Amino acid sequence: MIIKNFQELARTDARKFLLEITENVLIEYSPENYIFLYLKENDPMKEIKEFSVISIGKASVKMATGALKFYRERIKRCIVLTNEDEVNFQDIEHMKTDLLILRGDHPYPGQNSLTSTKTIIDFISNEANPILFLVSGGGSAMLEYPRVKIDEYNRIIKCLMDNGTDIYGLNNVRCCLSNVKCGKLLNYYKGDLWVSLIISDVPGDDPRIISSGPSIPWKYDLRSIQRKISICSVECPDQVQEFSYEGRLVNSVILKNRNFLDYLSLKLRERGYEVLDLGSGINMENHRLAHWIGEIYRFAIESKRDRFAIIGGGETTVEVKGNGEGGRNQELALRVMKELKGNFTFLAIGTDGIDGNSIAAGAIVDNSDLNSFGLEEIETYLENNDSFTLLKRMGDAIITGKTGNNVSDLFMLIHN
Repeated sequence: MIIKNFQELARTDARKFLLEITENVLIEYSPENYIFLYLKENDPMKEIKEFSVISIGKASVKMATGALKFYRERIKRCIVLTNEDEVNFQDIEHMKTDLLILRGDHPYPGQNSLTSTKTIIDFISNEANPILFLVSGGGSAMLEYPRVKIDEYNRIIKCLMDNGTDIYGLNNVRCCLSNVKCGKLLNYYKGDLWVSLIISDVPGDDPRIISSGPSIPWKYDLRSIQRKISICSVECPDQVQEFSYEGRLVNSVILKNRNFLDYLSLKLRERGYEVLDLGSGINMENHRLAHWIGEIYRFAIESKRDRFAIIGGGETTVEVKGNGEGGRNQELALRVMKELKGNFTFLAIGTDGIDGNSIAAGAIVDNSDLNSFGLEEIETYLENNDSFTLLKRMGDAIITGKTGNNVSDLFMLIHN
């Protein structure tokens, strides 16, 4: 099973149901299965006899596996950039494809990312064949060749994140500090066809933002985050050459958070729940989302809705004040608990299996937890950003390990 502590968490029928449909959606939309089926219907390389594949991000191994199984010997070389500790390509290792596994760092680029990115740059600088570029979230850290020293780069990004900068602000800064983001990776490519298939992990599914858009040309604009730039002492080097690639370029987002929400909505309706769908592009502060969920929950109760579900997806921001263990999904679960009264079960999870600086993917909580843990105790842990420690005590932290997927976060609340 993907959820390793499923039995421990499934203490009620409601919990078991939410955990089951979460498990099933992660299997149904596995990048390996999905990209294989996508290519059967929408093969962008069907006229190409020989080409190379570069796959980056948290889903890179599974995306590459699906592509290798579909194209087989038509792929001349396959480069996979991953942060996974162990990589197993199982039945495809006997193929004639030249397979190269590179290591990247996450959540901040380090020497692995720099060395691997240089290897990719060297390869595409001498490659004339078409390239199929498989992109998933996490590539912002794994694929990087900065224009400043790496320690300074990471100081800036960490400062911005700790001060609640959203994904758009972060990527504006990343672009000005990078030689490969915002389409600049293609400036090194010598061929004339580059096709990108992208799994989205960002609200709005903007391909410029996913892994900081290494194949998406755009100009950064720092005006919207001037205050945070000032706080974090950000200085951008002089502009480098903008996007200069002149060949054919195709960028397609093929899998996103919305696909997951549609599946969950269907399963909830089949069980008899009225579904209140808040959308897949949620991008706001964690405590604001918890309050919004609470307001909708109270409205539904006052409207005499007896059996309903509230679902949504996206990515919240958290202002880090303490030094505890946890992540945005676990904080959201605790904040939602503070907002609600009555019979509820709430689940929040990161589809990549990692939430913040903890080993958990997220959490599942219900009203019975409030019988053992008071609101003041919950607030104390939140103030120290120590949600995982409390949820571990509650027996509510969801443990999956890295899932090999990444379409941002999901949450579901049900009321019977």
